[in-house]
Amino acid sequence: MPSTPKPRPLERIKVVVPLDPAIPGDSAIFAAYQVYLHFDSDTSITIEGGFRLGADESTEPPVVHSELMRLVELVVSQVEWDPDGTLKLLFQDGQSLTVYDDQPAYESYRIATKGRTIIV
Repeated sequence: MPSTPKPRPLERIKVVVPLDPAIPGDSAIFAAYQVYLHFDSDTSITIEGGFRLGADESTEPPVVHSELMRLVELVVSQVEWDPDGTLKLLFQDGQSLTVYDDQPAYESYRIATKGRTIIV
């Protein structure tokens, strides 16, 4: 019987999320319990847990209001991923988006990039 590969720990996964304003389709889509950020033809982040935009208060689902639209067409300059599952995107204009792994019974967010999906 073939062995099943062991999952890789979060701290070993390097996430690179490019955002190119020259590529059409950069968008943010909102639903009550899901926020979908589309960065380019190969990269998207679906948020189903709590997040914080800059110094704003944290937003928890269901999302009834958000300022995430101000990130559309910005360029991600740096990505940080903590072992506790917290994802932080830093943008070239100084803004930041922090996504928390705060849904113990459900996925908090999902990153799809270059044919690979990472679920946290």
